[in-house]
Amino acid sequence: MGRRSFFVLRLGLLSSLLLTLSLLLTACSLDRKAVEPTWLTLVTTQELQDSGLLDVLLPPYEQANNVRVKRLPVTTAMGLDYASKAGVDVLLLPGGPALDALGGPAPTYPPYQRDLFPTPTAYTGPGPIPTPLPGKLYNERRLALWTELVGLGPADNTSDLTTQVDAASYLRALVLSGQLFYVPAPDQEPALFATLQGVWGLKGIYTAADRGPNNRLIEADVETVVKKAAQDKAFTVAPLATFLKLQSDPAVKGKLKVTFQIDKTFFEPYDVLVPNNTPDTDRNVALARTLADYLTGQQAQGLIDKYIPTGTDRPIYRPAYYPVYVPKI
Repeated sequence: MGRRSFFVLRLGLLSSLLLTLSLLLTACSLDRKAVEPTWLTLVTTQELQDSGLLDVLLPPYEQANNVRVKRLPVTTAMGLDYASKAGVDVLLLPGGPALDALGGPAPTYPPYQRDLFPTPTAYTGPGPIPTPLPGKLYNERRLALWTELVGLGPADNTSDLTTQVDAASYLRALVLSGQLFYVPAPDQEPALFATLQGVWGLKGIYTAADRGPNNRLIEADVETVVKKAAQDKAFTVAPLATFLKLQSDPAVKGKLKVTFQIDKTFFEPYDVLVPNNTPDTDRNVALARTLADYLTGQQAQGLIDKYIPTGTDRPIYRPAYYPVYVPKI
């Protein structure tokens, strides 16, 4: 074999090797792209993040859909600010009037009845893609779950407030006895304030004047308000999840106790919303809908119903179908 032929043969072998390596690298790249998860950004509250509920709820969805959910746990006010800038894929925030401007009217709550519905977790599957709401950033606002509220007061308080028969009577007793009572301002916790407004209204308490001078609005999120109540020996209302978390915080530990709990009016709603499906959106609306469908579907609702966190022996969240009584404001 001549030197020229040998050189040509080596060149051919080298070209074949390079082509094979190129094909292998391309195949590996395509395979990697095929299995790389898609990311969704979820704005929710620090309460849900700290309670551990999302650690139970999200993994089944992520595994089934090859999706990773990036959580942005913030205060309710910050969550609403993020949402107003339309930079997230899914909202899971306390429902309330502040969400109306983002996603239209609140979802219709199930009619109240004393017992659970016969088939509470029955789920028909994803609904039709809705018509975009003109001028709204978000769409498909749906009730996802309820978080239980509790009344909190000074640990050394010996009044008979804990004997009240219902939440409305409890709040009325606080007003009549002139107890110092802290409430997060409506721009900080709009859903919590709206819930309290409804319960106050059951006893004819409608205005700030009706609530008295010791009923004070605090410009802070609910966790900060609980800490301030502990410091000032005041009463307040907060999600049970928040109180359980703060049991290990020196600012609260041993200073506050539960003074009222377990009432069908003492629940705050969490709604799930996805971006409006307008043609010019830069969000993956179809994928966002799958997370909203999952959170309101049978599997997730069952997980919510059974979730019991550390520090208590009973659920602190309830599924959407739970019979909560929602007074009209």
